[in-house]
Amino acid sequence: MKKLELATTLSVLMFIASLTIISAYSLMITVVTDKEVYTRGELVSISGNISYDGLPLNNKLVSIEVKDPLNTTILMHTRQSDSEGRFNTSFQLSVMAELGIYTVYVASEHNSEVATDQAQFSVTSFGTIYIKTDGSIDPPNAPVSTEDNITYTLTDSICEPIVIEKSYITFDGAHHRVQGTGLGAGIDVHGYGITIRNCEIRGFYWGIQLVQSPYCSIAQNSIKNNIIGIYCNYLSGDHNITGNYIQSNNTGIIIAYSNSICIRQNKIISSMYGIAIKTYSNYNVVYENIIAANIVGITIAEGCGETAVFHNTFMANDYHVLESGTETSWDDGYPSGGNFWDNYNGVDLYHGQYQNETGSDGLGDTPHFIDEANSDRYPLMKPLGVEHDIAVLNVSTHRTILWQGIDLYVNIEIANYGFNEETIDVIIYANSTPIYVCLGVILEGGRTSALSCKCSITLPLGIYKISAAADTLQGETDTSDNTFANGNVLIGMLYDANGDGVIDLKDVVLVALAFGSSLGRPTWNPNCDMNGDLKIDLKDYFTVCSNYGQIKT
Repeated sequence: MKKLELATTLSVLMFIASLTIISAYSLMITVVTDKEVYTRGELVSISGNISYDGLPLNNKLVSIEVKDPLNTTILMHTRQSDSEGRFNTSFQLSVMAELGIYTVYVASEHNSEVATDQAQFSVTSFGTIYIKTDGSIDPPNAPVSTEDNITYTLTDSICEPIVIEKSYITFDGAHHRVQGTGLGAGIDVHGYGITIRNCEIRGFYWGIQLVQSPYCSIAQNSIKNNIIGIYCNYLSGDHNITGNYIQSNNTGIIIAYSNSICIRQNKIISSMYGIAIKTYSNYNVVYENIIAANIVGITIAEGCGETAVFHNTFMANDYHVLESGTETSWDDGYPSGGNFWDNYNGVDLYHGQYQNETGSDGLGDTPHFIDEANSDRYPLMKPLGVEHDIAVLNVSTHRTILWQGIDLYVNIEIANYGFNEETIDVIIYANSTPIYVCLGVILEGGRTSALSCKCSITLPLGIYKISAAADTLQGETDTSDNTFANGNVLIGMLYDANGDGVIDLKDVVLVALAFGSSLGRPTWNPNCDMNGDLKIDLKDYFTVCSNYGQIKT
């Protein structure tokens, strides 16, 4: 019995030893990073070793992949090991990198054996960036540079807000983006005499906020998708807000309890409110702006004294003016004139201060009515000062899920801010692939036009960003708004109404809920229109039921 036990024990020991021998004669690879925690913008160094039979492997190719917290590959490198089996690589984290856990994967092959390893590190934010009253930058590794403590330049795009405490400086965004998450201020100003220029500011509650910060200049910025684009509040006056592109905010510009602000030569478009001048804001001037495609172009509260609004272009707003204040002048007198209103229906046959002398002068012969107490006495017949300038204001599709063989209807809204009639071509893209060309589109000066295009889709399955690009006109200086992209379209499995890759009860229910509807009806769901005939009937219901159970391969 003891001999049997001894034999069994020896067998087990020999088996363990054999495993040890096998493991000793195998391919091994390891990987580490130089730190466990990084901040955005830092350099990540990756290193490792590869060996076989416990000995380093020389000149061996190693694949290195890094994935972010969204499981998106952000790095793919191939490196060769040195004589000691070492390999390494490095990369710079974007200052807009995702926050969270990143994973490094390495793999290599030798004698038909594959070895893998992985390591993880985390990325954190370096937080709010401050330009202190003494001129210092906090944190010091923030992507902001200065040589003289007067001009500060953003050197990369960021996902952190900026607070400016030092007075009489210039902050130049150098066309980099300051990206937010819907809260706080993108650039929060707490000093005097500050210039903010060339910034792209997205996704904050306030794009730029100025509180008790007079004598500032806000110029040549792109401010989009914020709740409030520019906010001047509480004794924050004597500003120049000039040449900014302010789009798709809840409110483009708010002036509150602030005086003597000049709002000039901005494009303020596609917002709920273009400009809102609040109570106790006096001596403000709004001129030479394009205020277009907003729900409300401008609103001026009661109690705002001596507001001047002239030489602006009001186009395609639901309401050009909501409230007009009590002391607002809507023109600059004769012969300078007032504003261009796209809903003005007057004629220009006369001239003179009283418009009673024969011969036109570019001003309407009758005032433009605003309300019972306000009118523009000398409305412009054409937009002032802009000869060639067009913009794509919006792009929309009639459905978000479709399949090959179903046409996609794309609706485009285009504005001609200039005073000349223009003839242009417009190209519709799915990602970077042209899917339709609208030839010879005629745009009347100072008006918007709507296009509806039927696009045949032959693209591979996938998600596509739909955009429209209009021609650049000869002599056009602002082409930043000639292209507009809006929303994704999924080209998916045939008859998959919700695009989840399987035709099941969810798809059947969607079609049943939309049954009997057609384009424009309240229950219309374009993704349930299986045959593309713009109505949902028994044909569509039968189609989805007969394909029940199919799974995307």
